Amino acid sequence: MPLPSVANRQGPAAIYPPDETVTDLFATLGTAFEVEEEDEFDALCAATATIASYFAFADSIASWLVGQGVPPGKAREYVARMFWALGNTAVNAPERSFQSFAGDHATPGGINEQVLTHLVEHRTFEIVFRWPERSYAQDCVGSAEALIESQLRTVPRASLLGGGAAPC
Repeated sequence: MPLPSVANRQGPAAIYPPDETVTDLFATLGTAFEVEEEDEFDALCAATATIASYFAFADSIASWLVGQGVPPGKAREYVARMFWALGNTAVNAPERSFQSFAGDHATPGGINEQVLTHLVEHRTFEIVFRWPERSYAQDCVGSAEALIESQLRTVPRASLLGGGAAPC
């Protein structure tokens, strides 16, 4: 399933069932992940439920900066580039775990370690994937076809074909 970031030719798209033609198409829009099992597809789909929370988290940081006197545009840009750089760090070192990066970025006794400790103590990371009986994976799968169609409409048809003319 493609994410909104495919409009910029970035981001992942889970392909289930595996299909070379579909994978080749989505590979032009970002990174295609062929998935062998429906449960794996459902899990990847459910993980996308954290996207809005990511932006809310980034907004809370930028808003805090504004409260400290940083101009709004500068605060937003700073936070966006900070997270962009962290994402690139992880993408460029696929052999490393996210937990290892957390350790690298938490100086003993420093503010990163203090914030991480606070979040861990408040079980923030444990509750991320606790939700009501009805799972987000079911919601995702139930609306996957409509989402795919809506995402494809946001990308010019010619760009889906590698920049060439769209066929009749």
